Amino acid sequence: MSSTKTGNRRMQFVLSSREKKLIIRFSKILNFKIDPNHEKYAIDFLSSIRIKRGTEKKII
Repeated sequence: MSSTKTGNRRMQFVLSSREKKLIIRFSKILNFKIDPNHEKYAIDFLSSIRIKRGTEKKII
């Protein structure tokens, strides 16, 4: 395996349908459009949600 392959693999991130729904729901709440298919923004958005995972249930 070349180093570029491992680097690419780390960047690839397949969102589960549940995570896509979360992104869509949160983006509506925050009035901020996020395309679940745009992986980089989706990952950043999800990671910011995951920090507050304890409050996830309260919001939903």
